[in-house]
Amino acid sequence: MKRILTAAVALPLVALALFFSHGPWPFLFLLVVIEVAVVEFVRLALMAGSSRIVWALPVMVALGALLLSRDLWRTSEGGSSDWLLLLCGFLFSGVVGVVALAGRGEVGNGFVTVGSLSFGTAYFSVAVASLNRILATGPWPIALLLVIVWAGDSAAFYAGTRWGRRKLAPRISPNKTWLGSAAALLIAVGLASGWSLWQRGEVIAELLALAALTSVAAQVGDLIESMIKRSVGVKDSGTLLPGHGGMFDRIDALLLAAPVYALLLWFFGPGVIG
Repeated sequence: MKRILTAAVALPLVALALFFSHGPWPFLFLLVVIEVAVVEFVRLALMAGSSRIVWALPVMVALGALLLSRDLWRTSEGGSSDWLLLLCGFLFSGVVGVVALAGRGEVGNGFVTVGSLSFGTAYFSVAVASLNRILATGPWPIALLLVIVWAGDSAAFYAGTRWGRRKLAPRISPNKTWLGSAAALLIAVGLASGWSLWQRGEVIAELLALAALTSVAAQVGDLIESMIKRSVGVKDSGTLLPGHGGMFDRIDALLLAAPVYALLLWFFGPGVIG
């Protein structure tokens, strides 16, 4: 019941923020939501033995998201600037190393600190930038993304709990089953079919592929967070959302699904949504 009530409150707020906001406000909303998840990630990293300098991660994520949300890689001719991308990658790795050194923790914790900072910065900032770029094409593409991810998560939870027998990844997430995973994939493709009929009057194969691959990415993202939690022996990343755990628990699937969805929109063209 708590899970349903939380969703009933959260979904209208998300709709208001994304459909009726203009200018920088949707980006700021997305950034604030994901920064809450970043704070929970930092706490998990500290439990894993990271230095306290990992608290620099929220700032690094915000800066990374801002840079990636701009047309940073375009030259004046509109082409791709590979050397600039290479330079920024080099600077990023250097900054992570310097920040980790500033922690002055035990040498044995350095690997955990560097890993937490580098993975966390890329994982969260790319998700923010991807969501922002999807939203720039209009509110409906991001609405479809949220429907695919959240409906798939609910289908996997209820089908897996009721009928699932064979475990998907028992060492990482004992409650996930192959049947639940299949249910998530089927509901994603089914929703995409309905969306395609509604928007285009026919079922578009590219849209079905987009939905299927996004569903797979969402499930992998869910497992990644489960692996992180399992490594430090906790069930939830936090207690912010009754019935859902923390914000990281709620958006874990979206963190990987959003970049995959954004790449597929670029590959197929935003017109595939209708």
